[in-house]
Amino acid sequence: MKLLAVLARRLTGLNTTIMRFPLTFLLLVVLAVIQCATIESGHKYGNMIVTLVFAALAFSAAQVCAERYAYSWWIRMFSIVGATLLSILDFLFIRHDPAFSTIVLTRTSIAIFGLFITFAWLPSLRGGCSFYTNVMILFKSIFRSLFFSIIIYGGIMLILVAVDTLLVQIGSRPYSYTGIILWTVWAPTLFLSLLPVFHDENSAEFEHAAKVPKFLDLLISYVMIPTAAIYSLVLLIYMIKTIAIREWNENLLEPLILSYCVAVLLIYILSNWLMNQSAVLFRNLAPKLLIPIAMFQFVSTLLIVVNQGMTHTHYLVLLFCLYAAVSGVILSISSLKNRGTLAILAIVCSVIAVTPPIDAFTIGRTSQTARLQMVLERNQMIRNHQVQPNPSIERKDQEMIARSISYLEQINALHRLSYLPRNFDISSDFEKTFGFSPYARSNYQNFDIGTNHAVRISGYDYLASLSINKPGGKNHFSISRMSEDGVVYQVSFEPTGKYGTIQITDSKESVVLSAPLAPMIDHVEKSKKNAGSDTVAVDQMSFEKENDKAKIKIIFQNLTVEGVSDNSFDATVYVLSSIK
Repeated sequence: MKLLAVLARRLTGLNTTIMRFPLTFLLLVVLAVIQCATIESGHKYGNMIVTLVFAALAFSAAQVCAERYAYSWWIRMFSIVGATLLSILDFLFIRHDPAFSTIVLTRTSIAIFGLFITFAWLPSLRGGCSFYTNVMILFKSIFRSLFFSIIIYGGIMLILVAVDTLLVQIGSRPYSYTGIILWTVWAPTLFLSLLPVFHDENSAEFEHAAKVPKFLDLLISYVMIPTAAIYSLVLLIYMIKTIAIREWNENLLEPLILSYCVAVLLIYILSNWLMNQSAVLFRNLAPKLLIPIAMFQFVSTLLIVVNQGMTHTHYLVLLFCLYAAVSGVILSISSLKNRGTLAILAIVCSVIAVTPPIDAFTIGRTSQTARLQMVLERNQMIRNHQVQPNPSIERKDQEMIARSISYLEQINALHRLSYLPRNFDISSDFEKTFGFSPYARSNYQNFDIGTNHAVRISGYDYLASLSINKPGGKNHFSISRMSEDGVVYQVSFEPTGKYGTIQITDSKESVVLSAPLAPMIDHVEKSKKNAGSDTVAVDQMSFEKENDKAKIKIIFQNLTVEGVSDNSFDATVYVLSSIK
């Protein structure tokens, strides 16, 4: 009954919310109508839909700003004009791009994120409630509106299913229309109805709205904080390992580190008013741990950019890591952490990321275009302002060209390259334009000695067969053991360096002989294959090394190399060895 009473109060409060956010509500209704029209006509209104979503949030933020300055009519007018201009600018930025393309969704998502942070920050102006309080209010409002909307949506769906099954067939459209109306109009309006009026006279309402429920207290203190602590430990160990083996550009945890930074900042904000021991300890330690972890990812991504050029994803990763590191510094300084500096910094970063000519896509396009032209000119592939095919260029350069063309095609920027044929299509025109496959950077190159060749073993005492690959954990590879004069030796693969090393170690795990694979694999890649097959002469796949303690001969039975920039390979090798 209590749940029903709360829901009834929310329903009666919707009229007040509509009067409070009239422009937002109107935009939501228009958005729902356009979505329904899309179902009826099949015409795509993608960019208009994206702009309306952006505009609805912009006018909501404008209303919040106006409430903070309730006695200033010019602030109200400035807020409305500002929201209108921002919405128009958003539409102008995306109007020429395909609906729901990467560039449209990414740019609008960043802009909406910046607007949401602005929405949370504006009530803290003029000595209002803190930014952390506002985030807690918004978090609770989002959670409660989702909870009620899911219940109502589930109930309506059950009714429609019952009517469709028991009474009369209604088709699929009522389900679609119901979902559009509920999630486009009802749920956002319910969310807005849960927000207090952001004015100094409503301080008691602020405190009530920002009060941390017991459930959320337990969730933050005993689930989210311990999980973040364990996660931090794992990341720190990984950082130490990566730095120790000096393989920064092979770091595999970029999405996990970014999600960690987001989670730490969110947990910090949500736990700001909790005074239990775990929350206090987290707020003291988490910002300090955030700094090295964010900077680690910054350096790792920067090394990738040096090797592969800038893209919009790398740009955003670098920008966010820098933001996270600076946020860690701010939260570690007691005089700054409660002044809303985090919000201002987030807004500034959002503006930078979407404002030409310093936005993510412009920088990414410029970088990849310059990199592509550099490689083409280095290989003398541009003549008379046209690309000339050259199938004999190095595989590394083929990868760079394929990567840049693929990225520029992804962001719809190929038409800017004057030296490409008109209406160039990467799937049908790439190979005849450049002289090699567009998948050079991702396809596998195979080398094999075949099954009809005998391997000479004279001069060696032991033969071992190893299955090796990279990337892969050290325990994933086959290891062979041998005994000489009562001493047990081991032939194994050590996955460090560019391609790893095959080595012989004694019973004390001291290295007797080490043979790096990088020069061997580089040599195999340059070997000439037999016509019509992947087989290579045995002598081109065989390599010897010797010192005063042992000698070794490595013969690749087969080798598959994915990409020179990835340092990934898979191989089966014969290892002939003798201990002196």
